[in-house]
Amino acid sequence: MRPYIVRIISLERKVGKTSVGTSIVRFLSLRGVKAAVVKHAHRGIDLYKDTGKYLGSGADSVIALSENTIALYVNYGSRSIEEAFRLLPRNYGVIIAEGFKEEDIGDAIGVVRSSEEAFRLLDVSKNIIAFVNTGGRETRLEDIGIKVFNAYNEGDLRKLAEIVYGKAVNHILKQLPGTNCGKCGYSSCLDYARAYLCGKTGSCPVTSKVVVEVNGKNIVLNPFVKNVIRNTIIGLLSALKDTPRDVNGYRSIKIIIEE
Repeated sequence: MRPYIVRIISLERKVGKTSVGTSIVRFLSLRGVKAAVVKHAHRGIDLYKDTGKYLGSGADSVIALSENTIALYVNYGSRSIEEAFRLLPRNYGVIIAEGFKEEDIGDAIGVVRSSEEAFRLLDVSKNIIAFVNTGGRETRLEDIGIKVFNAYNEGDLRKLAEIVYGKAVNHILKQLPGTNCGKCGYSSCLDYARAYLCGKTGSCPVTSKVVVEVNGKNIVLNPFVKNVIRNTIIGLLSALKDTPRDVNGYRSIKIIIEE
């Protein structure tokens, strides 16, 4: 399932992108949505103490562990959102990306301090669905043809998060068959899409790719059988060491049985 990606972009640094992004994540979290964040570090990643020393010594990867967090640092640079979310530990329905104004993947929310910045940003970036005004409580933006939200108004930020949530639901819904067949355990594709965003379910049994070959021959599977095979295998694997505990952590599984 392809995630819904929304980029938080601006022309300048220190205009409030992180504040806007964290507000959206907070409101989505209150809805139960599990969102991932990809942040573009323009001046490099500032790593403290031993983690940075290991990377500086030539280590290819460093995993930092604490009681509540695992951080993966990889000695590999990229400016691509696609590259970044391939490293995520599970499948997410929503990815909030801070930066990447010149990419046209997903939608974008522009963070600006004036109408001039807004119009200039429209010339640089595609798919802008909204602007957030961080110019000050009294700063007003002239009509730019796109909805503007006030960064200092909690109600405005909540409305913006609801727009992101609605677009994320529709993004997942468009990837589903729309038959409301119930084979996923939900009464409708809409209910499934909402559950998927909250990490409560895995791939749609109708659209998910489950391939079974016996002696080189592809076996045709109906959605019910695909769902049984998928859930049974994931259930068995989840009990093993070094496998994901989360159903959405399984992006592909390959099992070979040879006699």
